[in-house]
Amino acid sequence: MKKVVTILFLIFILSCSSGSQNLETENIDLKNKLDTIERQNLEFNEKLNNLLRQNLDLQEKLKTLTEFNDLLEIENLELSEKLKALRK
Repeated sequence: MKKVVTILFLIFILSCSSGSQNLETENIDLKNKLDTIERQNLEFNEKLNNLLRQNLDLQEKLKTLTEFNDLLEIENLELSEKLKALRK
């Protein structure tokens, strides 16, 4: 009877050991996936920062073009007034 209990106990220990090896393998796989996701996150953050910088640059260019357009409209109005005065 002791031999049966000992054999069952050894089988239990071996099964626990293989279970922990499976958990270690799964843990390594999960760590690798996490590393991959963190690298992707860094890449996405870099792309986002680049897009935000481009957006700021475009907003500044739009502001400059809008100001220039306003000046042209004022000049156009002034020239229209001068043209009306010359026609009289």
